Amino acid sequence: MAELAREELITKECTGVSDNSSPDNLVLHAKMYQTGNEYDVPGLKMLSREKFSRLCVKYWDHELFPTACDYVLSSTPNEDQGLRKVLRETIIAHTTLLKNAAIEKVLGKHITFAYEVTKRLADKLEEK
Repeated sequence: MAELAREELITKECTGVSDNSSPDNLVLHAKMYQTGNEYDVPGLKMLSREKFSRLCVKYWDHELFPTACDYVLSSTPNEDQGLRKVLRETIIAHTTLLKNAAIEKVLGKHITFAYEVTKRLADKLEEK
């Protein structure tokens, strides 16, 4: 736990996320996250998640967003909620994505994730 806190501090202190990013980096940071997972590098996973999250805020309506979704859902186990949570919250924040044919295809391919999105949307409706 102390190691994770130290990695978080190093990540926050040593990196600055520039705003000169492109939507292509959605998949890049998803790949970096997967690499951090494969080689057990928590700092890389954390930094990749942060950058991926910022890109999702900016490019949720870009044509590459569904590609990034599919990559994340295909390359990470269901138990690893790092990028999956980012995707779920992005889709919930922008429900018009559910009408996007490419997102529909991704959700059809990844049923467990689709169920998680549906369940979270139902919870959100109950909160109102």
